[in-house]
Amino acid sequence: MSCEGILASGSIKEMRPCAELKYQAAEKTLKKTLDRLSKGLDDKHKKALNKAQIAWTRYRLLDCYSYSLQVVGQLRPIFNNICRAKLTKQRNALLKEQYEKN
Repeated sequence: MSCEGILASGSIKEMRPCAELKYQAAEKTLKKTLDRLSKGLDDKHKKALNKAQIAWTRYRLLDCYSYSLQVVGQLRPIFNNICRAKLTKQRNALLKEQYEKN
């Protein structure tokens, strides 16, 4: 069964590593996008993008923590990782849209 299927109907023991893998894959893709986009920027713009990324990372951390508080116990880290994966994919798409237009 795929991770998507496991996250939909698997046991907590199966769901936890799938949620972590989903988040790690999204983070890896975002890092590649940031590396590729920053190559074409001047130093001032790179610094600004880096500051924005730090702020966004903090937002993601706090937002997903808040979201995961709705559940207790072993489901909390699963909800947290699913949230982080979703927001990371959204950030990746937004950066591509913003920077690849120019």
